[in-house]
Amino acid sequence: MKIAALISRILIGLAFTVAGAFGWILTFGSGPPPMPGLAGEFQKIIFESHFVLFIDSIQLLAGIALLLNRYVPLALVVSAAFLYNILAFHITMFPAGHVQRIRFGRAPAPPRPYFSVQESFVQLASPLAAGELQALLRDSVRHHLVADVPVGVFLSAGIDSTVIAALAAEHGAKLSTVTLAFDDYRGTDDDEAPLAEDTARILGTDHVTVRMTREEFMSVIDDFLRAMDQPTIDGLNTYLVSRAAAAQGLKVALSGVGGDELFGGYPSFAQIPKLLGWGRRVPAFEGLSGALDRAAGVVASAVHPKAAGLLTHSRDIASAYLLRRALHLRGELDALLDASWLREGLERLATVAAVNQSIASLQAAGVTVHAQVAALEACWYMRNQLLRDTDWASMAHGLEVRLPYVDAALVRRLGPAIASAAPPTKRDLLACAPARLHALAGRRKTGFTTPVRSWIVQELDASARGLRGWAGEVHRRFRVSAGPDNTKALAA
Repeated sequence: MKIAALISRILIGLAFTVAGAFGWILTFGSGPPPMPGLAGEFQKIIFESHFVLFIDSIQLLAGIALLLNRYVPLALVVSAAFLYNILAFHITMFPAGHVQRIRFGRAPAPPRPYFSVQESFVQLASPLAAGELQALLRDSVRHHLVADVPVGVFLSAGIDSTVIAALAAEHGAKLSTVTLAFDDYRGTDDDEAPLAEDTARILGTDHVTVRMTREEFMSVIDDFLRAMDQPTIDGLNTYLVSRAAAAQGLKVALSGVGGDELFGGYPSFAQIPKLLGWGRRVPAFEGLSGALDRAAGVVASAVHPKAAGLLTHSRDIASAYLLRRALHLRGELDALLDASWLREGLERLATVAAVNQSIASLQAAGVTVHAQVAALEACWYMRNQLLRDTDWASMAHGLEVRLPYVDAALVRRLGPAIASAAPPTKRDLLACAPARLHALAGRRKTGFTTPVRSWIVQELDASARGLRGWAGEVHRRFRVSAGPDNTKALAA
């Protein structure tokens, strides 16, 4: 043990002595080789401010102290801080939907996509045969039910979760279903509990409706923000229903996430084609549309915040999609972000170009607008927001959420069907459930909502529309409640 400690002390001491001395040489020599992206910007700042000399001096002194066996505890504390920052500097977020193979003794292969949604959409268009959709969904649900613990289902009043529950209930064991409801919605059209309870009775599931009061919600909101690893306007529904499911003893639950992307459930499927058609009819307002975009912040105070973008965001699918999904348009951001950060951030993100790139193969193949919207919803909103938020929000309660609609085998077959002249719809999806549930098609689906705005309206900007008020509240509370680590992540 003493020999191991001696060797470790000498090796660490040598590493820090050499790093510190080399840093001084680089500073007064040719300088370090340039690094790309944010790393290069950070490197430039610490060298131009000469802060790097302080860092190198501390490393050099700590290394010499370790080699001389003097002030070892202090040197180790200083070394640990540097090691942590070196590690944190090189940590990056693993790309979504990718896998990487790492073999001992070999250089790791670069991450590669596990599955390409786009590839499934550019295959030869092929409508679904009669009964094929039900067989595909039944197979996916069967695979997602494999577990050594009971598997439950998040049950709302919607078709997506109803079909999942109906197909899962076919597998013998008593199925547990959970519905989250809110006291403020009791007796109103927004209360999903009655429809969900009717469905549970028909299917014969072991059903629990968990009602949340305003006081209970306010008591968990700080826990919700602490569990959030980066700011998001989503995740709250999953967090609350996962909390309810975990309280019932469930460890695994199925969710209907992904159904809207596959079966055209979002308003974007109707709105984006209309925007594109409208944009083709007004080609003469190029200059006016640019002026409106720059004046969006002013226009937003008098009309709908996105009204200024109707002309500028109706010429191509990527722009129209951003108009549908973005919280703020480009012209509004000047009032929210520092000008230098904004310009640099927009240039780095190049969002419109990135969105266009994600559907370039579909456009080259002449795929329908409907299929392109489905691909955008799956690759942007679902992948980057819904799936990510479902993961952390459910695991905050030790609950594993499984998504039968987000299944490679299912999407591989549905892609060509979605790209066909007869893409599957929510009515086709409902037909996969028992006939006694088909009456749901004529009943209003309220959407899985929470009365957030009314519960914290005193702290929200009353003029904020839609999710903007909630986004501002998350931003404010995240910085206050999530701790210094998340605050730093937000600033980055």
